[in-house]
Amino acid sequence: MAKSDNLFMTPVVEVRWFKLDKAVDLFRPKPNQKEFTVDLILDESVAEEKEFLEQIEQHYLDEHGKNSRRSQYAVSIKPDKDTGKMKLSMKCYSWLDKNKPDEWSPGPTIMDAAKNPWPYGREVGNGSKCKIQYSVYAWGGDSGAGITLQPHVVQVVEWVEREETPQGDVSAFEPVPGGFVIDQAEETVNCPLPGA
Repeated sequence: MAKSDNLFMTPVVEVRWFKLDKAVDLFRPKPNQKEFTVDLILDESVAEEKEFLEQIEQHYLDEHGKNSRRSQYAVSIKPDKDTGKMKLSMKCYSWLDKNKPDEWSPGPTIMDAAKNPWPYGREVGNGSKCKIQYSVYAWGGDSGAGITLQPHVVQVVEWVEREETPQGDVSAFEPVPGGFVIDQAEETVNCPLPGA
């Protein structure tokens, strides 16, 4: 993990719920603030990923010391129930510009493996692998101390296209004689039905 002027680098890791390309509402929405988020899926049996997890604990100690009172949210790492690996959440904020009320502050820079700018609108799906440059934001209060890892630059090393998982089971329906039928010559504007 290289460090440069308080910036750090992750190894190439699997990502999930990549929302670094567009800001999303906070859990408790605010009119002038949104956030960019991503989850990293880390395997402790992989030496580089285990070392990275240990580095995150060191970030906490560097910022707050070993005798600090830790918040229950001190470091956003927990077991991932789907994979049995560890899940680390990173986030940074977007603010509404006071002088330009329709403009939000930009999120992290995103590029491909050759350092080309990432095309707007191409979503990064679960299972993609990225390398992320980040900084450590230390915080504290009555509930204790903690750190947030803030992404700044993202390199998409392996891209998996984002797929929508259909809800429900289309095969549970049968055609209804005499019911409304769309003219197949019309352009379909709704999503196609998988397995129809």
